[in-house]
Amino acid sequence: MYTDSPSKLAHEALDKKAILGDINEPFQCAMCGHEFKTDGHPYKPGPKFNNHADTFPSKVMCQHCKTVTTGSDFILQNKCAVYSTEGVISLNKDIDLAGFVYHPPKPPFLAVYGTIKQQHLVWRTPVSQSDTLFNFRIGDYLYPVDREQVMMIAADYRQGLAAVNDFRIAWGKTVGKKLKPLPSFFAVPTSAIRSMNDVSAFEINRGIISVLKEASAVLESQQDSELMPLAKRAREQAEQVINHINTSNYAEFFLALACTKNSAEEIEAYVKTRTVKGSQS
Repeated sequence: MYTDSPSKLAHEALDKKAILGDINEPFQCAMCGHEFKTDGHPYKPGPKFNNHADTFPSKVMCQHCKTVTTGSDFILQNKCAVYSTEGVISLNKDIDLAGFVYHPPKPPFLAVYGTIKQQHLVWRTPVSQSDTLFNFRIGDYLYPVDREQVMMIAADYRQGLAAVNDFRIAWGKTVGKKLKPLPSFFAVPTSAIRSMNDVSAFEINRGIISVLKEASAVLESQQDSELMPLAKRAREQAEQVINHINTSNYAEFFLALACTKNSAEEIEAYVKTRTVKGSQS
């Protein structure tokens, strides 16, 4: 089990040497909270620092937290990344996130996703000891993520959207309308969902609601038509997606949506060639 500072794991993953300080007496790091005996630095947060709630009652910071808060390597350039003993993998794009879900690095690792231009993330994110249940920080919010749940949501979301659109297009033909597939279950675009961090991100699209009403009307009519099985499947699959919204946390659904943007084949091909920064082993 990894018991050192998350900051140490991060800077070693990126092959950055620790910035040693001059305080050589026992102290608790004001940032990561770990205990040290040497190489500390005076803790003097700047006027723009706004993560005081995550700090510890100390006036000293460790060499590792000093390293990840100096310069832009961690608060800007790699603010969306997973850090591990294998190196650093970007999480900037949907396919990066999907590759992480389906092929995570070997634990221990820490995963962060910054939501603003510059953000302190690494030192306040607990190191994950498992690739099945792990911590995932999105901006100021820390979530526990069940990887199996994420993959299940992704699969059900794909099937649910396909089922809804199959019924929608077939129903449209019966009323003389040529309808296009709906792109999403949600009213908010994926780009906006990335920074919302709450359930309002997953407000159901009015188009989806309309389709489900029509599906319910078909089922209630009990008429023997080709629409009946499509309506049943659309409603059942949509209810499964809505159930996931109600039982999963924001990060789990956020990661699942990223997994739906590319095919399984595209994700597998990407993982084989994805860039890994650093060379820790």
